[in-house]
Amino acid sequence: MANGIIRRCYLRAAIGALIVNLTSGAAMADELKRVAANGTELSYVEVGQGEPIIFVHGGLQDYRMWAEHLPKFAGRYRAIAYSRRNHFPDKVSPDGMPDGAADAHGEDLTAFVRALGFSKVRVVAHSAGAHAALFFAPRTPT
Repeated sequence: MANGIIRRCYLRAAIGALIVNLTSGAAMADELKRVAANGTELSYVEVGQGEPIIFVHGGLQDYRMWAEHLPKFAGRYRAIAYSRRNHFPDKVSPDGMPDGAADAHGEDLTAFVRALGFSKVRVVAHSAGAHAALFFAPRTPT
């Protein structure tokens, strides 16, 4: 009897976690926006108000990696996560652009920030996205 109760509790917890994950992902997808920047179209989501903070994903990832982080920053910032060139859901260009092309991804980030009309932003970046942010930093006044 105790084993049956424990299994039901685990099952309810698993189903609850699945529902939370599915609904939070759906909310992010509904808010997807696009902007032309540096000769390509970049997809992004944003939540909150205030000073902008841009989240830059690493390789083999996209804007969705920040889904759990954005709401935590939305109370104080305009939190924006975008997908870098050639990453889901953006189109892949025929010539591609490897994640190692940090200088080009930095130029895209610069153009993205300008396309959104910002003169100053905070940046949170991960892995290859952090490498791109290093090329972005000297191009953008603080």
